Amino acid sequence: WGDQIQLKLVAAQPGAEAQVWSVYSDGYRLEPVPNTDLPGPPRAIAAALGQSAVVWAGGSIWKAVGADNTWVSLAGTSASPITGTNPVYVF
Repeated sequence: WGDQIQLKLVAAQPGAEAQVWSVYSDGYRLEPVPNTDLPGPPRAIAAALGQSAVVWAGGSIWKAVGADNTWVSLAGTSASPITGTNPVYVF
C-alpha cells in the first residue's frame, strides 16, 4: 500500500521500460511514478502504509521521498547505494 487507498506496483506498458505505478484500490485511476534518479528500471518493490516505497533498480535499493516521489539511495543522498535485489520491510 502507498496510502489508505492506493497500491504501488512495478509494471511496464508494451514497448516501454518498467516503472512504479500508483493505482487506486478500486482500479479507477493509474498514475506513473517517474524513474528519474533511478540507475535503471525498477524490478521489485516493497510498500507499506506510512513508509516510503522501496525498489530494486540497477542492482541497488532506492526509496521514494516527498510528495513528488523523488528516488534516493536507501543509504541517504550522500552515501553510496546499498546493493541488493529484494526490498523488504522488517517490523
